[in-house]
Amino acid sequence: MESFRKKIQNQIDKIPEGRIFTVKNLDFDVSKTANVNAYLYELVKKNKLKRIKKGAYYRFELSKLGLGPKPVYQEEKIRYIISKIGGYQSGYYIYNLMGLTEQVPAVITIATPNPVREFKFVNLRINCIKAYKESVTSGEIEYLRILDAIRQMNHIPGRTSSDIYQDLKKKYFMKYKDKDIRMIVKLAGFYPPKVRMTTASLLQDTGHIETSKDLKESVNPITRNKYLKREIYETT
Repeated sequence: MESFRKKIQNQIDKIPEGRIFTVKNLDFDVSKTANVNAYLYELVKKNKLKRIKKGAYYRFELSKLGLGPKPVYQEEKIRYIISKIGGYQSGYYIYNLMGLTEQVPAVITIATPNPVREFKFVNLRINCIKAYKESVTSGEIEYLRILDAIRQMNHIPGRTSSDIYQDLKKKYFMKYKDKDIRMIVKLAGFYPPKVRMTTASLLQDTGHIETSKDLKESVNPITRNKYLKREIYETT
């Protein structure tokens, strides 16, 4: 038993401090699950780990000022949640960081291919929206967040859709290089017609005429004409 516990402890020691983990992050024979849970419970009682919720533990980092264990930071909670349900952080909290709204929401939004109902994790309220791309790389997240903002531009608090349009144009599209344009066009292809048409309008307004035409043509003609008449925002 001692050697088994040592094997589990060695694995725990390799988990970075400040990280949440579960028993699934540990390598052991499934028949030993009860033993592992008992050992983790022991470590919690000895204040070597903190139990965050059922099955989730926190390998805390000690304060260098002698103030005891550092708390579980929000970024780590979000990282853990994303590791469980997939996707990336988006929504109004991110739009605030992007400078699209001054309001800071009380809810954290995760874009995930399979959205679930709003839930709580520790002291966070988590809301899920649909991620239109199944598998996401870290290099795509910035562009996906912009496309999410385009999709939700009528609902971003404290701003009009025209405000959001102008901000996206000035903060992002006017500064984009060719590689950025290629990426935003590629990812826009996963989104509904309204997002593609608005993205095409932003490209047109920033001088990417041919690329804009190609993106517009990815929308069927009837839908394209509808959005050309009603849904493209003022560009002055």
